[in-house]
Amino acid sequence: MPIAQALREDLNQYATRVAALRETGPGTLLIGCGPLTTRTLILPALRSVRQVMPDLRFRILVSAYARPLDLLQAGKFDMFLGDLTYTPEADNVEIMVMEKQQIQFVAHRDHKIHQRGPQTMAGIFDFPFASPHLHKHWKAALTKALGGGAEAVEKVNAQPHIECDDYNLLTGLLAEPDYIVGGMADTFADLIHAKTVKPVSMAQNLTWNICAARKSQNTSDAVELFWSELAKYRA
Repeated sequence: MPIAQALREDLNQYATRVAALRETGPGTLLIGCGPLTTRTLILPALRSVRQVMPDLRFRILVSAYARPLDLLQAGKFDMFLGDLTYTPEADNVEIMVMEKQQIQFVAHRDHKIHQRGPQTMAGIFDFPFASPHLHKHWKAALTKALGGGAEAVEKVNAQPHIECDDYNLLTGLLAEPDYIVGGMADTFADLIHAKTVKPVSMAQNLTWNICAARKSQNTSDAVELFWSELAKYRA
């Protein structure tokens, strides 16, 4: 029975790999990433790689993945970019720590929070808040920033009021003076330039911890090139 089960697992893996090749072809780079990295890291690296390999196809899968290194090892991605700060070490995986980026909170230019001066996290959470999924360690960091008591725990557990890994939806919320949205500065650059939204002035700052990960072996030329582009942003 154990031998039969092992054979079945091997056949399933083979079928999955063949299906992936049929769908994407050998000239496709599969990138899994968190929602914070698309404009800040993925976009500039993609543009550079396409200048060298213009026929390369890309599949970029955006989500706040719970166990991204497991998916990387299983062959779902060729590379992953996202928050790996509290992810355990994995065998045969190379991890590159990227330069830390400050969290930016923004709101519509007529939002009441802009009249309050520099804000703490408690001030941010006085208003409806929207963001991608807040991992367990981020909830812990925010709870600490709010004082760490039972009231802080309750307030953080109620956040965000709208949770979405698609920043097109989140930035769409900024069309009205209602929601405050958190993310990376590049995500909001166009809206800030158009003066439809304003950054919230902060009295305390938090930073995102972004890492890139790939398998230590069997990397393609496309993976090597993309990895070298990301290395320009390493810590």
